[in-house]
Amino acid sequence: MLLLSLVCSVVFGMLSAASVSYSMLAITRTLTGVALSGTSLITLPLGMEWVDIQHRTFSGILSSIFWSIGNMLLAMVAYLVREWHWLLVAVTGPCLLSAACLWFGVAFSYYGMSMNLTGFGLNMYLSQFVFGIIEIPAKMIVYVLVNRIGRRQSQAWALILTGLCIGANIIIPKPFTSLRSVVAIMGKGFSEAAFTTVFLYTSELYPTVLRQNGMGYTSFVARLGGALAPLVFLLDEVWRSLPEVTYCGVAVCCGSVAFLLPETLNVRLPEGIEDVEKAQ
Repeated sequence: MLLLSLVCSVVFGMLSAASVSYSMLAITRTLTGVALSGTSLITLPLGMEWVDIQHRTFSGILSSIFWSIGNMLLAMVAYLVREWHWLLVAVTGPCLLSAACLWFGVAFSYYGMSMNLTGFGLNMYLSQFVFGIIEIPAKMIVYVLVNRIGRRQSQAWALILTGLCIGANIIIPKPFTSLRSVVAIMGKGFSEAAFTTVFLYTSELYPTVLRQNGMGYTSFVARLGGALAPLVFLLDEVWRSLPEVTYCGVAVCCGSVAFLLPETLNVRLPEGIEDVEKAQ
């Protein structure tokens, strides 16, 4: 329910930012408030359930303090972002970090690179062929790495390196087509490694009683990333390099979030929620 509330907050918050009339704004902001109410109602008791009896009061007060900090940050963001459309985007965006964002980042960067076949200096058909070939060694390397350095490190660095490859091609001049192509192919390999790892890693994180539902939810978030990826290309009308900057930023940020996840290498799969809590 917490994840559902966060997703609804993001959807209705972004729709608010895209409002074209006062009626649309009023409706979407009302629905955003409903979703955020669900988030606040769930987080307080959930936080208290996660701690022992002696720390329940501290947990409740600490949650309230973060609410106050959020109000202070809202004033600062509003001061810096005066245009109301972008202000709504700015204050809604943090909810994405809490909604299973790893899958979104993996799919977003993967499809972003796959669809930009003509942007790296190679023929479109040759790019598609090479992008397909590079996935084979990427999967083989993943097989070795996840068993050597662990799932968490493999997931995080594969996604971060994907973003860095995308970012590198922003800097490399257009005439250096061969270098740009090599970097793009490496980025495609890293993105495939991230995609391969995230399926294995996610299935090990969820307990048996929630694994199928959890995989369905994360797959849904990945489809959102895949759906938004081609739309980002429209940002080149604002700034030619803005799509690449967006792909790079999302990949690096989402990859960094993976460091917060628990390691599942050589760990028995959790059967119930209690097993997950013990592992934490």
